[in-house]
Amino acid sequence: KFFKKDPELLHIVRCKKCGLVFNKKQPTQASLDRFYKHSSAMKTWTCGKEEKKEIDRQREKFSPALDFFKSFVGIDNVLDIGCGNGWFLKWFKEQSPQSECLGVEQNKDSILECRAKAVEAVPYIPLSAKTYELITLWGTLEHLKDPKSMINKCSGLLSDRGFLLVCVPNISCDEVK
Repeated sequence: KFFKKDPELLHIVRCKKCGLVFNKKQPTQASLDRFYKHSSAMKTWTCGKEEKKEIDRQREKFSPALDFFKSFVGIDNVLDIGCGNGWFLKWFKEQSPQSECLGVEQNKDSILECRAKAVEAVPYIPLSAKTYELITLWGTLEHLKDPKSMINKCSGLLSDRGFLLVCVPNISCDEVK
């Protein structure tokens, strides 16, 4: 067992046979929705992401992707699912001002932080025939009840030359030990 917080939401374990790390007690979709929309923990998280040390950490995390996509002329639209406070989209837009950037974030406090950065953010993935040239999920996939469904949804939203960038926590990272 690695850690255990709210027993309704989180009980992270490692399989003794294969080493896979997973949440042993999968939360219901209703409990996830309640947590991300209304939790005071999310407001605390949102405020913490605006501290200088955390902004610097976020910039360091996003820099390799930002540098990589600098070389791709013509990424006209980006969808960041689980965009948090909007830092990735803000920095992407600064380096590619012609790009249309949209964030998806359920927490209302985070959406307000996005808007303060002039980042457009909405609570749900828009239903349209539009495709995106870059879709990112920064630390989002591990929060979903059905991650496979999200990957399939993203695949359907990608343009023919689109990129899907997924970043998930590394349980072996020294920072989490």
